[in-house]
Amino acid sequence: MGAEQEIDDELHERATTFFAAVKWDVLTLLASSLRNGISCEFREEFPMSHLNTVRRITFADGTSWIARLRLPELNAVDSRDALDNACALKVEIASMKLLKSKTSIPVPEIYSYSVDPTNNVGAPHVLMDYIDDTVATELWMARDGYSDLFGTPEQDWRFRQQTAEVQVTLSSFKFDQIGSLYQNEETPEFFIGPDLKTEKGPWASSMDCYTDLAFHALEVCVADAPADERRE
Repeated sequence: MGAEQEIDDELHERATTFFAAVKWDVLTLLASSLRNGISCEFREEFPMSHLNTVRRITFADGTSWIARLRLPELNAVDSRDALDNACALKVEIASMKLLKSKTSIPVPEIYSYSVDPTNNVGAPHVLMDYIDDTVATELWMARDGYSDLFGTPEQDWRFRQQTAEVQVTLSSFKFDQIGSLYQNEETPEFFIGPDLKTEKGPWASSMDCYTDLAFHALEVCVADAPADERRE
């Protein structure tokens, strides 16, 4: 309980400090400039996860966008893998752009982004379309979380059908290497680069990939073990 409370307190402090430090007015000016000066404002609510905070932007003409900002790294969240925020955000953006340009999967359009934590806004961020729909967890919680169904039987069937369709679409992409997806910043080309968690790769074979993943997992176990339990 003590460790969990310590993590919760650290997460809360990080969230409040981050929210106060972000230059929200700069972000609204940026969003407005991308839509020919149409004024906009943030909604009051701002859900946060371990990695991101999200705020909805409403323009004077009724259009809505989402501002998703990357929170600073926090070791207490996951001591196993210290992911680089900039690289992680690049991979997420590349993935969304690939799906947007080459599939019919409903992903938001990205209008602007910065992976630099020292930018004018004060945090890595993405400005993208707001998609107004119901997420799967809301359907599940509507049944008090005690059912295997996502919503009504009809909603559950449709959800699982759509999930299968997405998986089939994703399985159609073939690459000649294994790793994380990136996009060339000077061209629209996508390519496979180093894996985010291990910072190794890309790999030409699954054997090489799984070998490095296994060694990485062992290194993590050793690093996370108490000092008196480690063996050289």
